[in-house]
Amino acid sequence: MERLITENYFLDLVGIESAAQGWKVATNKGNKRLLHYKSQQQLALSYGWREYLSNKGYRGVERFLATRDRKRWIKNEAGFYTLSDFWDQREWPQEKKIRMEGYSLLGKMLGCIHTYFEGIEEDQYAELRKKGMLSRIRFQSLYDFFHKTPSEMKRKLSGDTGRIILANLPSIAERVHRAELFYKSSLEVDAFSIPQIPLESFINYENRWYLTGLHFPHVVPIHEDTYSVLYQIFRQENGELKGVESFLTGYLTERELPRKEWDFIFAMAIFPWGIVDGLYSILHTSNPNDITQEQITPIFKKQMEQESVLHFLAQWADLRGRVSY
Repeated sequence: MERLITENYFLDLVGIESAAQGWKVATNKGNKRLLHYKSQQQLALSYGWREYLSNKGYRGVERFLATRDRKRWIKNEAGFYTLSDFWDQREWPQEKKIRMEGYSLLGKMLGCIHTYFEGIEEDQYAELRKKGMLSRIRFQSLYDFFHKTPSEMKRKLSGDTGRIILANLPSIAERVHRAELFYKSSLEVDAFSIPQIPLESFINYENRWYLTGLHFPHVVPIHEDTYSVLYQIFRQENGELKGVESFLTGYLTERELPRKEWDFIFAMAIFPWGIVDGLYSILHTSNPNDITQEQITPIFKKQMEQESVLHFLAQWADLRGRVSY
C-alpha cells in the first residue's frame, strides 16, 4: 500500500492503519482515506455525486484526490483505489445555530444528490439496485403475520406483556395499512438514490460542515435516505423539531418534492418499524415469557418518536398544500 500511495500521489507517507472500509493514511499533508473499489459502477457513482456537489459550489464534500497523472483513482489488477481527505469523528456542536445551519446544508446537499441521480441513465447503476425497505411482498407478509400473531401470542405469552402487545395489535395493523396506501400512491415515482446517510457522516470541523463517507453506495427507491435523515435529526435534537424543519427547508431550495414523492416519505414515516421488528424478535425468541414490560417499553417509545415526526411532517406538508395525512 505504501508504494501505491507514494508512486501515485505527491505525498510523503508517515504511517498507515486499517480503518472503516479501508485505510487511514497519515501523510505530510494531513490524514487521508485509502479505499479499494471492486465495482466500477460503485466507483463511478460515488465519484459522480461528489463531483456534482462540488461543481454546484458545495466545497465541504469528501472528494477523490488527483493522482500525479491528474486521475481521480488508480486502476490495477486488484480493482480501483481512491484517496481522499480523512476527518476524524467529532462531538456534535453544542451551539444550536451551528447545528441548524448544518441541517439546512445537509438538506441542500441531499437535494443535489437526488438531482444528480435524476440526470444519469439507469444502466449506470443497474448492478447496484437493491430492493427497498417497503414492497408489496413485505406488506402481504405482514398481513399474514398479523393474521396468525394473536393466536401465537396467546400461546407463547402470558401475563401483562402479552396483554399489552395484543391490545396494540389492531392499531399496529392499521398503521401498516395506511403506510401501504401511501406506498401504492408513490409507485409511479421512478427515481432512485442511496439507502441512507448516517448523521455521523456529516462532520463539523473548525466551524465548517463536511459530508464524508458514503463510499460504497447501493441504489434504492428515492427518499429512504430522506426519511432516515429526518428521523436521525429528530433523535439528535432530543425531540426538538426545528432541525427537521431546517433540513426540509434546505432541501426545497435545491429540489422540489412532487406529491408522489411526499407519499413515499409518508409511507416511511407511518410504517411502524420498531414495533414490527420488535414483534418478530419476541415471537422468535426461545423464551418469550421471559420478556418483561421494561424490555418492550423501548419498542413503543420508538413508535412514539415516529408519531411525533409524522405529526410534524403532516402539519408542515399541509401548510404548503403538498399532502394531507
